[in-house]
Amino acid sequence: MVYVYIWLHSLLITAVNAWFLYRRDLKVTRPETKFIQLKRFIADVAEGLVNTKRSVGRPSLDDVQPPPKKAARVQGDPSRVVKEAMCCSV
Repeated sequence: MVYVYIWLHSLLITAVNAWFLYRRDLKVTRPETKFIQLKRFIADVAEGLVNTKRSVGRPSLDDVQPPPKKAARVQGDPSRVVKEAMCCSV
C-alpha cells in the first residue's frame, strides 16, 4: 500500500512541476493572459490522458492498404528491336 502512495505522490509532484513550467512560460510568451488554476490544470492533463487513443499490437488486415498496381509499360515492339539488332550486327 505504501508503494501506491509513493506513486501517486510522485504523479502529483510531476503535475505541480508541469504547472509551474506552464505559468513561467505563459508569463514570457503572453504576459497579459491569466493562467489557469492548479486544480483545472491537473483536470485538463487527466482528461487529455484519458481521451488519448492508443493502438497496441499489430494493425489488422482491414487497416492495411494494398500497394497500387502499376501498369506494365512496353515501349515499342520488342521483337522488331531484336530483329533490327540481329540484322545490323552481322
